[in-house]
Amino acid sequence: MLTAFDDYLVHQNPEPVASPGTGDRNFYDRHFFNGFSREGDLFFGAALGLYPNRRVMDAAFTVIRDGRQHALHASRLAPAERGETQVGPIAIEVVEPLKTLRVRVAERDVTLSHETGSKIWAVPGRKS
Repeated sequence: MLTAFDDYLVHQNPEPVASPGTGDRNFYDRHFFNGFSREGDLFFGAALGLYPNRRVMDAAFTVIRDGRQHALHASRLAPAERGETQVGPIAIEVVEPLKTLRVRVAERDVTLSHETGSKIWAVPGRKS
């Protein structure tokens, strides 16, 4: 199946982007972020994974503050479009490729309840 990303120069095999280069059912692509305050009283973790051969996309967000953990997990049928990166109330947006990504967690589909910009410190293969 052709998707909007097939117009970009991102292919790693002669198939459409929606087709992984392997039939391995455990193949996945994932975003993972975590961070903490300098004082150590706040930690967060966020992840969004795509398992194309299982046709699953899932996401998780957790915050630990003052020793109490709050966690959210969501799952859905994997979208054909690779740019669609929302699972329930959790979304990851590419603001500036290879530099800035935004994690959003909506509260009851009403408002933005958490947003964090994450800057990449080093790009693989490039000296800092």
